[in-house]
Amino acid sequence: MARYQIPYTPFPVPGPRPIAQPLVAVPSVPTYRPVVPVRLDFAGKLWATYAIVDSGADQCIFPSYIVGLLSLNVQTARVSTFQGAGSVNQVSVFFDDIGVSVGNVPRFTATVAFSAAMNQCGFGLLGQNGFFDRFKVDFDLPKKFFYVEDPE
Repeated sequence: MARYQIPYTPFPVPGPRPIAQPLVAVPSVPTYRPVVPVRLDFAGKLWATYAIVDSGADQCIFPSYIVGLLSLNVQTARVSTFQGAGSVNQVSVFFDDIGVSVGNVPRFTATVAFSAAMNQCGFGLLGQNGFFDRFKVDFDLPKKFFYVEDPE
């Protein structure tokens, strides 16, 4: 059994402001998020990106532009739809089994979804199916670390 300590990543976000104040004048205060470097690999192709460890996400999901970079075959992938938080629209996704390396956690194979809905944010989500069902995750925001434990 191995346990990996990973630091939270600070993100600047808008702080409290009066409604009438324009967005450009809003000061930034850091918000800490459990973001990790991720390496995705398929058939000898590798792509490095980032993902948020997201206990509210059902699936591991990444931007669809990565599909071409890994040369995934969308003709043979499993297709489905999902609906994200705050969205009334369903979005198409497709799944494939690929290699995943998270931070300093050793490589594993997971079923990963890809969607154009993720292209704008530019990074992925590590969710319940494919990540939390494989690892024990402990969040310690006051100390600005989270821990990923491999039970094997």
